Amino acid sequence: MDSKQRLTETLYKTISDINVWQDVLRDISLLTGASRCIIMQRDKKTAELYITQSIYIDLASPVLYGFSDEETDSYITHFYQSDPWTEIELKNYPVTPYAMSSFLPIEELKKTEFWPWLAPQGINDTAVIEVFNSTEYWISINLYFDGYNEAVKNRCLDLLSEYKPLMNAVWDLGQQFRASKSSPESLYYFLEQQKSPSFLVDSNSKVIKANNKGLALLDCNDCLVNLKDNLLFIKNSEMRSRLRNEISVLSERKYIIENPPKTSFNIGELTFHCTLLGNGEDIIGRDTALRLVSIESREELLSKLLSPIWEVACLTRRERELVEVMASGGRVVDFMHEYGIAKSTAHAHWGKVKEKLQVKDRSEIFAHHQLFLETSN
Repeated sequence: MDSKQRLTETLYKTISDINVWQDVLRDISLLTGASRCIIMQRDKKTAELYITQSIYIDLASPVLYGFSDEETDSYITHFYQSDPWTEIELKNYPVTPYAMSSFLPIEELKKTEFWPWLAPQGINDTAVIEVFNSTEYWISINLYFDGYNEAVKNRCLDLLSEYKPLMNAVWDLGQQFRASKSSPESLYYFLEQQKSPSFLVDSNSKVIKANNKGLALLDCNDCLVNLKDNLLFIKNSEMRSRLRNEISVLSERKYIIENPPKTSFNIGELTFHCTLLGNGEDIIGRDTALRLVSIESREELLSKLLSPIWEVACLTRRERELVEVMASGGRVVDFMHEYGIAKSTAHAHWGKVKEKLQVKDRSEIFAHHQLFLETSN
């Protein structure tokens, strides 16, 4: 198998495994002589690279090839803002590949604040091509090399031109494959078990799936929330912006499978509960995690306050007893003493209560009970 045939086969493998792009970059390096390669997400408005949290933390990525930890760290911490090639990409969108030296000659590059990062690596030019494009960002491949070596530069440009159609195709198919895997049937079953109108949405508020109560809510003509272009939509632009921002920024919090990030917020007469269902970043920084969004009306919230919090059906007898103690201002230790329960067992019950009632501490239970007392008077 020759090198180009191997590159083609490796590109097809990226459809089902995005990490194989690391092997693609290795093969491209071998074919062209480029010493370093990256695949990165770029903002449409600024062309700036999006630095993922994994690169910040580990200084490594499946979409970085040839860079040492020190080189990666120094770029992030010292040279990121002084990169003159960013402005070039903003003004010259790379539909077809080009070398940066066509716009910024190497001798001029040496006068910039970016040169101290480039010079020790023996690179002074980069060829770039876009492999995926959306309304908010694009994905680019950059090959770094010694621009004085015309043979290497030409090989880089020729290869990017030749393989651009295939790279575009496999990236797009990979996007579709990953989207299909991010919405398993088990999540749909979980969605239908929700007691309130609920939706699986992506970071942009696009509805992937709604439960029956959610569909009924969307069919209600006078409801605050409806569907437009498959997005959760509110006519009031300020409310709509608030909804989309709350859903989007949830991914900035650390995802822990046992206790996923959650947020609740009020818009008009509705209360929205949003739970992150996965890590908020893929390897290029795209937010691919789904969210569970459940919606309650003020009437539904008030109806919950018409009975004591410990009467929630999902609680066991012991858990109800613990919640009743806390609703009256008590603590786990008070529950232990009142019912003669071992410390480990009491804390195990408390862990279950927090999970079932979705509370962080006993003050939330106490506050809920105070509301119940107020509304029942």
